[in-house]
Amino acid sequence: MRINYSDRGPSPLEPEKPGAAGERDSTFGWWGAFSIQKFVNQSPLFHTHADATGWLAYLQQFYDRNFWFADGGAQVWAYEETYDNWQDRYGMDAVCAVYHSGHGGMDGNGVFFAPLGAAWDGRSDAVSNRMALGNEKANYVFWSTCDSLKVTGGHSPIRTWAGPNIGFRMIFGFETVSIDSPDYG
Repeated sequence: MRINYSDRGPSPLEPEKPGAAGERDSTFGWWGAFSIQKFVNQSPLFHTHADATGWLAYLQQFYDRNFWFADGGAQVWAYEETYDNWQDRYGMDAVCAVYHSGHGGMDGNGVFFAPLGAAWDGRSDAVSNRMALGNEKANYVFWSTCDSLKVTGGHSPIRTWAGPNIGFRMIFGFETVSIDSPDYG
């Protein structure tokens, strides 16, 4: 059964599954990844899938990934509290360690945004002030994006991430520009 939420796009019940991305391989809830090369509102990137693959490859020596959403499979629902642990298996807070590779930026108020591969609920950017991470499973959050952990110009990780941090232990990211590289993960 496919549920359509009119302007929200595909239901989180049946996430988009480009290739192997989006397939659930494990029930442990250890790790998951998002990688976007084709964006709704940004220029394309070319190495984010390889970046996420490198991160997942190391961890999959121990347990299979829980999910990997790529391009159009990476949507806002997976980043916000309502669905970030959808069915106890999909989303930013459904796994102990989560990795996101794509574009990123920060506004003057210290709000981080990550453009995604498809629109959901009329939006195509995950925004830090709409997230609540760590109240379910997330302990380690990796942002392989530009400007995810700014510390200059009046910014600080505390300013950006204290509100969304409901219990995660560590966050990793970039203060400045990161390059489109397959080697970070």
